[in-house]
Amino acid sequence: MKLSNFIATLALALPSVLGASLARSLSDAPALVNTTGLDGYAGDFLDTRSTTGLEARSNKDVRSLQARQASNIEGDVNNILNLVRSQVGSGNQGRIDFTQRVVREGSSRFPQYNWVIVHTAHLTRFDGASGRNWNHWHYEFDINPGGTIRYELYWFESGTFELQGDGGFINWAWTGQVSSISPSGRVITFV
Repeated sequence: MKLSNFIATLALALPSVLGASLARSLSDAPALVNTTGLDGYAGDFLDTRSTTGLEARSNKDVRSLQARQASNIEGDVNNILNLVRSQVGSGNQGRIDFTQRVVREGSSRFPQYNWVIVHTAHLTRFDGASGRNWNHWHYEFDINPGGTIRYELYWFESGTFELQGDGGFINWAWTGQVSSISPSGRVITFV
């Protein structure tokens, strides 16, 4: 039998098979006090008197889930920073490698975000709320001997980042979905 003939036969037989199943289901369905069907019909087959295996959720649960997800990302961000730092040197080349590898690793683990790491003066105009649509992590890059270099790492859904200080990979790196870059290369709009 050709596939087209089989499909035609199945299409003709399916309504009668389903019709018989529905008729049996209707006669066997328990009487319900309330329904949950959105179309006014499916609810007739759902017994909503018990929620065995289901759990009611409140808005508080949703917020705490967002907080848990944010803390998971922050934990991974801390791991990324420490891992990359352990793999690069302390001098200028180490700082150059560090900035580039951090944003690359962050993007590979969380591609839904844009990533910027920066040491020098800057402005951020990210869309949405901190902790939900964007976040920030401070990291001290140890340059033994001599102290530390302070880096700020941002991951965000969309917005604008403006570098005001010195450029170069020693001071900053970024990756993400970009809609525009200023002629100076210092103002980047991410989407």
